[in-house]
Amino acid sequence: MNIFVDREFGGQERTSAGFAQSIEVPVLLPEEKLEVGLEMQYRSGGETMEPDRTIKGLVIGPTLAWRPTKNVRFDLSPLLECSDHTPAVQVFAVLSFSFGGPAAGEVETPVSTRGH
Repeated sequence: MNIFVDREFGGQERTSAGFAQSIEVPVLLPEEKLEVGLEMQYRSGGETMEPDRTIKGLVIGPTLAWRPTKNVRFDLSPLLECSDHTPAVQVFAVLSFSFGGPAAGEVETPVSTRGH
């Protein structure tokens, strides 16, 4: 789970807040090369979709994580709208490279919050 607050300085000085969470289950064991799960994000205000209309509401969808090697990970999360104030589909795709070994008890954040 990730909780965030974004504050824009200059211009209209908008503030956006929300949270995102995901749960994933390994499909290909023992190396956890493929994980599938569910991700959701709630956002209140901030980014503008149209004049006088900000992104606000809940999006939810499947998530997929693939590790072709121990140091490379690809995450894909297409999130679908659950309210009138969110885009119909938001797709988050992240390719990660790890420069070092995995830490013990490593926790990964939801894909949709890695840009915040």
